Amino acid sequence: MVKKIFTISTWVLSCFAIIALFAFARIEQLSKPIKDLRLTINRPANGGFLEYKRTFSMIMKLTDSIPGKSLSRLDVYKLKNNLKSNPYVAGVEVYTTLEGLLKVDLEEREALVRVFDSTNQSAYIDTRGYLIPLHPDFSARVIIANGCFDYPPLMPNSNARLSSKLYKTSKLNEIFRLSQSLVADKFLNAFIAQVYVDSLGEFELTPRLTNTNIVIGKLDDLDVKLKNLRIFFLTKAEKTELNDYKTISLKYKNQIVCIKRQGL
Repeated sequence: MVKKIFTISTWVLSCFAIIALFAFARIEQLSKPIKDLRLTINRPANGGFLEYKRTFSMIMKLTDSIPGKSLSRLDVYKLKNNLKSNPYVAGVEVYTTLEGLLKVDLEEREALVRVFDSTNQSAYIDTRGYLIPLHPDFSARVIIANGCFDYPPLMPNSNARLSSKLYKTSKLNEIFRLSQSLVADKFLNAFIAQVYVDSLGEFELTPRLTNTNIVIGKLDDLDVKLKNLRIFFLTKAEKTELNDYKTISLKYKNQIVCIKRQGL
């Protein structure tokens, strides 16, 4: 019995010793000055919203010029929330190392489509379904969507989820869905330049290489319509008759209706 009590006591004391050791190490670490900032920006191939030097300077300003400041005086939570408020930031990781480095890893939002409503108001929709503002110095090379639709304006320097109450019933959610499907298909992503919403709320596509209007209509059976569109153009890719078509309609299920230009 005495041996058992001794063993338990030894384990308890060992645990307290380990906890005390970690606490001491943490206190010692927090008392050390920060040596430097290491910033990493994970950006998509077509990215550029978060300019490195400007972002680095912004972090330095938020932390009152980091080098020399002790870790205990650094408000990591506040810094993280400030960075999260940037409309072009999708994810933030902030942490310190035993060597006294402050590391900040930022994930940049990836633009999917740029939208212009009927009032010429413009913004981007990113790949996660967020509406994000235009950037003063950078334009993403993405599909354009315009036409007969409107959406509530963004608050200054902010973004908004398309699934939020304010945007849930807007045409932006359908534009997002269609753009996702186009970009996911390598051929269509390279082939289609623009999405247009007509006065009936139906969709039309404009290709890059031919002056042809492609009518999608509603987004019912969208996967089938886009599959048929891809097969149609790949089949006729080497035929000059493609330029003869004024309109190619996939509006109705399993049908492709081609209308030639007048005088042909």
